[in-house]
Amino acid sequence: MIKQVAEITKEEYKLIEKFFPGPLTLILKKKEIVPDVLTSNKETVGIRMPANEIALKLIEYSKVPLATSSANISGKLNNTNIESIIKEFDKKVDYYIDGGKSKLGIGSTIVEVIDNKPYILREGSITKEQIIKALQE
Repeated sequence: MIKQVAEITKEEYKLIEKFFPGPLTLILKKKEIVPDVLTSNKETVGIRMPANEIALKLIEYSKVPLATSSANISGKLNNTNIESIIKEFDKKVDYYIDGGKSKLGIGSTIVEVIDNKPYILREGSITKEQIIKALQE
């Protein structure tokens, strides 16, 4: 499904193979099919496949890539339970799916590969060292 919405380099593919599904968000060059409204008119798109049974079932049943937001507003603390999510998004969303408390309690690691070199935009549970090791394999 990633190939439907984004270009994938050899290095990015290594990271996908190693860490998907899991707490990694990759910033990839988007394809024209991705509307600018989803990317704030940027040429890139964040791609993630969470290791969450509910999310994986939604992806499987829909048979298409899903455009979703994080469980927090950009720049704010990560929400790890339904109560804090509802409080932060009060009257801003129509539905919530409660999958229980987050197992890791921190956001995904966000990586962008530029000129074959990984740049960590936010370190989460996957460390810079793990990213570098995966690219060397």
